[in-house]
Amino acid sequence: MLTNDRNTQVLVNRIIANKFEINLIRITISKGDEKLCGRGIVYQDDEGQLQLKFFSDYEYSQNERLRMMLGGGKASYGEGGIKSEFYVMEGKDENCREYSCNQIDLRNLIDNVMDFRLLAALNCPEKEGSSTRVILVGKYRIPSTNMINRLTKIDESFWFTDNEDIWEIVVDENLKIFVTNYDNYMDVLIHVIEEIDFADVDNILDSLNFVLGTELEPVFINVINKGHKVQNRSNMLKATSIFSAPFTSDHNYGNDFTVNHNKIFCAYFNYICKDSMKLLPKIHRRIVSGSRNYLYAAALILSVQIEKICKDYFSLYYIADEDFTKALKECVDLICNSNINEKNKITGLLKNKIPNGSRNDFSVRNILKNLAHANVISKSLIEKWESLRNITAHGDTYEGDEVAPLLENWFFCTNLYYQLIFNLIGYEGLYSWKEFDNNRLESYPIIV
Repeated sequence: MLTNDRNTQVLVNRIIANKFEINLIRITISKGDEKLCGRGIVYQDDEGQLQLKFFSDYEYSQNERLRMMLGGGKASYGEGGIKSEFYVMEGKDENCREYSCNQIDLRNLIDNVMDFRLLAALNCPEKEGSSTRVILVGKYRIPSTNMINRLTKIDESFWFTDNEDIWEIVVDENLKIFVTNYDNYMDVLIHVIEEIDFADVDNILDSLNFVLGTELEPVFINVINKGHKVQNRSNMLKATSIFSAPFTSDHNYGNDFTVNHNKIFCAYFNYICKDSMKLLPKIHRRIVSGSRNYLYAAALILSVQIEKICKDYFSLYYIADEDFTKALKECVDLICNSNINEKNKITGLLKNKIPNGSRNDFSVRNILKNLAHANVISKSLIEKWESLRNITAHGDTYEGDEVAPLLENWFFCTNLYYQLIFNLIGYEGLYSWKEFDNNRLESYPIIV
């Protein structure tokens, strides 16, 4: 799905099914000196066209109502009516989020209820901290019974930029992605040459999440059947994530950015498109979301997700300790044949320690140790992960309850997370090695 936020996903599903609806508690419709205020609903009709049902606050006089009755229910374009064909709409919803459309067309007017059609994009200006707007251009299939294929073209109302530097990602001959203003506010244009599945937009956004160390939460808005614009929604958690991207901002420009970020994006995108488990994007979103919260909770989430990656993707690196298992079984047999008290309780505890072959019994330290031996990860990171995992999971504190040791292990485990993912997706190139007080460029695979 496009987002791990349930409310947002409900909205996405409604839009795809042409049931998109926004309740605006305050609307202003104006052009020049003319202005009307009221409330209303923006919704999609059966063809996917955005409409506005507007309820004006204007109170009509008895004479005006009489003229409307004699005129077949239509209001005259008098003092309370609309005189021009195209007007501008501005409105706010219950959460004070602002919406606007710079061209709306009056279709019907009865009393103080007016029906408009939106002829331009429904805009929702990005607040500070919001991250992206995505436009899908080309031929694509969407999961709908009445709209199988869509063909869209580049439109100025969708795509604009005031930045001369454009980050171009060529995934393959069929798919190109253009990004601008990537250091603050981001515009993304997805250009499809032949055809693409609508679901692959998820994979594109998830790949951008990974490369930029973010968590995008887009929704789709259909505008006059020209195409789908993906408009970002600010996360309900206002705090900024402390999680770091594979490259820090110091390396986001020049050749290092264009070459290595493209490599990371393409490697990640190609991998998750073929990954049957579909876990990596979920894991990344959990880590980024957790990094907005209390530091101990963020550290615990990072260490637990590393554990999940090891068990789900690197289980073949687990090597069972046969001597230990044999010793446990011999110990159980010895106690069973003895006369000690509570031997059933003791043997039960020992039997629980005997591995049964399931992934839940795999020792993550065992996996990490063998990954380090194969030069998949840096050996020095194993101890850092153990410290972060055990202390945060068991409620202990670092010496003196200082934040610095916790942050230090946090950054080292961020390196461990990226090394594991790089190995999975087959990335080879530079990345930013993170420390508490320093970042430096390193190469992957590990050079020995």
